[in-house]
Amino acid sequence: MKRFFLSLTALLSITLSGCIFSNTNGNNDPVDPDDPADPPIDENKIANPDFAPIIRNSKSQVVYTDLFNLNNKISIDIEIDRSELEQIQEDNYQGAKPEMYRVAKHVSISMVNGDNTFTWDFDNVGIRQKGNTSRQSIFKDDKVNTHNHFKLSFDETFTDTTMYDSLYISKHGNEDYADREFLGLSGIDFKWNKNYDQTHIKEIYSSHMFRSAGIMYQQVGLSTIKMIYDDNQVADFGLCNIYEPTSKSIIKRNLSSEQKYVNMPTWKEEKDGTFGVSGKKYGDLYKCTYGRGNGFSGSGADLSVTSTSENRVGVKTDIYGNNIPAYERKTNTDTAYNDGLIKNLSSTLSSNGYAEIDQIVDLKYFAIEEAVAFFVGNPDSFRYNYNNTLLYFRRTDGKMIIMPMDGDRVLGIGKDWDKGTSFCANSYVTPLYRGDVNYNDTHNRLFKKTLFASSENECQKIFKEYIGLIRESEWVKNATFTSLFNIAKATYSIHDFTLEACYDNMAFADYISVKIEASKDLSIKNV
Repeated sequence: MKRFFLSLTALLSITLSGCIFSNTNGNNDPVDPDDPADPPIDENKIANPDFAPIIRNSKSQVVYTDLFNLNNKISIDIEIDRSELEQIQEDNYQGAKPEMYRVAKHVSISMVNGDNTFTWDFDNVGIRQKGNTSRQSIFKDDKVNTHNHFKLSFDETFTDTTMYDSLYISKHGNEDYADREFLGLSGIDFKWNKNYDQTHIKEIYSSHMFRSAGIMYQQVGLSTIKMIYDDNQVADFGLCNIYEPTSKSIIKRNLSSEQKYVNMPTWKEEKDGTFGVSGKKYGDLYKCTYGRGNGFSGSGADLSVTSTSENRVGVKTDIYGNNIPAYERKTNTDTAYNDGLIKNLSSTLSSNGYAEIDQIVDLKYFAIEEAVAFFVGNPDSFRYNYNNTLLYFRRTDGKMIIMPMDGDRVLGIGKDWDKGTSFCANSYVTPLYRGDVNYNDTHNRLFKKTLFASSENECQKIFKEYIGLIRESEWVKNATFTSLFNIAKATYSIHDFTLEACYDNMAFADYISVKIEASKDLSIKNV
């Protein structure tokens, strides 16, 4: 997506492309740049919405972000033997989240771009189920159950002796796949529409919102998915969300792109940094969940000292997924490592104050990310439910940034979650409300000692500023959401789309009106 930035002059005095940004602070008072109580207004605040098509004249011009542009129609066909599907089922009998892939003998991916159709074909692609509460039996009434999420891996070699027996390795193993990619992607994840998002685009729209403010978020798009098995049986998954995988290469792709992120270095600068594991390219990247196995307190990844102790942080060692760290390290997994940066962070949050936290967390990035997150309103998140987040410690300076993920509860999607109206779409949940998803005072000291601190600080100022900027932007207007909706509907015209509330999910217009009103109260609200 192209980025159009507002200059300082434009921000203060003009309207570009119908997108108005007010020269006010979070309380709608005029900003005085000379007043230390007001954060300075600088350039490059929030990019205007831009959902324009990008026409490629040849296959060689296609880049991975084209897969997620809703003007392009994506189709994925997966050919797989029934025996491999049965093996996936057997793997799931052995554990909660098995890591081993099985073989899809052929995967074909096509993209309709303008008048052109481009197709890519791969043999022997890794495939496995994904998800926590979403996993179901592979077969239902002797047919493939399309109510399952899957991961495709182009670089799976099927040679790991801890996962595959000698017979399987001799039949399928191939080290040549180790560096195989598709447009720079090691794989693609796809999910069926489990929460019945009636628009099909809410998570996609929220990903655009984060990137418009300079926050990294995995690419999300749409694709039709079909699975061909038993030679002629077809399982039609319908229209699914597809995802850029959240493996370590997401850092490289983002920092190598033309997209600009808040305080982030180039990829060259990042890989040459000195923080983290010596001799490695990546800083420490952690996937935050509730963890699984013995010794978990049930508090999730709340950055407490307890949550980063013992087996709650590190690499996954159980191939069947019965023991998973709450902070699963996704980079530097081949290195014996003490996870010192994240443990130092939790210790600092426990014992020190704002100044010390500012040395190890990029608090400007954090403030902006949380301002967007407030309007996106995912209750199953780092702020409210202590999960569904990537934490990355930069090699350039060792500072931590937050990358939200798994936004299947955004913008009023409330199916199986109290109809979406009891938490994030409740006007009581204001930008500085201290409660978690259970209406208890937050466990997370990062929030307590920065955004919720009784003494105003720079992080809090930036947060309030961006709450005001987003509230006055095109991103919270129903017309903008509808424009992306209409693109998706035109591209995938055979599928049902509606802007109306249904399946216990709110209409965008109803949801965002609640958030806009709630955003005007910038007082700290206790539980």
